[in-house]
Amino acid sequence: MKKTTLLFSLLLLFFATLNAQKSGNPVFPGRYADPEATVLGDKYWIYPTFSAPYNQQVFMDAFSSSDLVNWTKHSNIIDTAQVKWAKRAMWAPAIVEKGGKYYLFFAANDIQSNESEGGIGIGVSERPEGPFRDYLERPLIDKFHNGAGHNSVINVPGTDEWFIVYHRRPLTEKDGNSRMTCIDKLEFGADDKILPVVMTNEGVGARPVNKINSFAGQKKTSQKYIQLFNGKNLEGWYTFLKGKGKNSDPNEVFTVKNGNIVISGEEFGCITTDEEFENYKLTVEFKWGERTFAPRVDRARDSGILLHSVGEDGGSGGIWMYSIESQIIEGGTGDIIIVGDGTDNFSATTTVKPGELEESCFYDPEGEARTFVRGRIDWHSRDPQWEDKKDFRGVNDVERPVGQWNRIECYAIGSELLIYLNGKLVNRACSVKPQKGKIQIQSEGAEIFIRKVDLQRL
Repeated sequence: MKKTTLLFSLLLLFFATLNAQKSGNPVFPGRYADPEATVLGDKYWIYPTFSAPYNQQVFMDAFSSSDLVNWTKHSNIIDTAQVKWAKRAMWAPAIVEKGGKYYLFFAANDIQSNESEGGIGIGVSERPEGPFRDYLERPLIDKFHNGAGHNSVINVPGTDEWFIVYHRRPLTEKDGNSRMTCIDKLEFGADDKILPVVMTNEGVGARPVNKINSFAGQKKTSQKYIQLFNGKNLEGWYTFLKGKGKNSDPNEVFTVKNGNIVISGEEFGCITTDEEFENYKLTVEFKWGERTFAPRVDRARDSGILLHSVGEDGGSGGIWMYSIESQIIEGGTGDIIIVGDGTDNFSATTTVKPGELEESCFYDPEGEARTFVRGRIDWHSRDPQWEDKKDFRGVNDVERPVGQWNRIECYAIGSELLIYLNGKLVNRACSVKPQKGKIQIQSEGAEIFIRKVDLQRL
């Protein structure tokens, strides 16, 4: 009992300390505007404009933090000495990471016509804190265009918490360059629209990148937001391949490269979570690769997310657990498939209308209610002329073409299942059985990349 009381007291102290810490506004001293905020690795980053007369804007600084409260300054990450064509007015930065390098976009010289030298340039560095060197040794865009970014939005990884990072000028200041960088919370209404932002002097509380809703950074089953894929390895998952079984993958069907789960598709199987889940929103971001394998070399690229997976590994066909599948296949992403034993232990009810293909039916809220214990429920606008061939695309497909990222969101709420693809509701079922289980991602003959697998408990 004493140990339990001590642990509980430590937890209370941890969260009280976490909540007591505030960033304050401005979040760091100095005149800075046009902040670009992002998460790179295990830190938050802000790349602002140095707010001063144009002739003094000959460099840029950056700031990093592991918790949104304590910020470290990185001085002169780029300047006019590194960018020979830039003379002044370096402002409005933006940054992206690609292939282990960081690319910093910025404006320079404040050109007012197409005849002036300047425009938008690119700096490149192997580190987010620079130093950045001129990537092109010339402007990327050297024509006059209006517009610049004055704020940005940042998400706490693995959560649904959002913050706006912006600049403002104190009412007591008259100098137009007396601008400071601030951060405040974004709130959303019942219609999911952003509510008016409340500007504060306190700023926001501490939000460690890798310690959200957990004590000492350890993942707990009570955690509301969980990154099921940590971007580094398959911790929390195990592999299963037909004919090889659990955690036997000599051909490396499942690997992690450049922050992505890479599923080659060469053998049929899956990765499976160690834990079971219920009542959640699952977000998976994926894109197709180029490689395909027998027996589906010339057929539609195929994979899937198996929800509520229960029973023995390989219980279905020696490959997957019995489950309810959110299908991922060219032309049919968003279909619901009953991967069951033919009994109502694995079933789903929805409203459907008959499709043009034999025995096919598609989800339609105006259709007739029907319960499925096997087979497929097509997403609402699946092409009636769908063919099982590589690179198939239907006229109404919501899925983006091969090589582009897609987001699929599965809401498993009690006995209901809703499937969203790229922000659009494509399928829905109720009276789903089972309502709890492990999550599996399939290898089914096609190369697929997964960059995000996040779960939010509901």
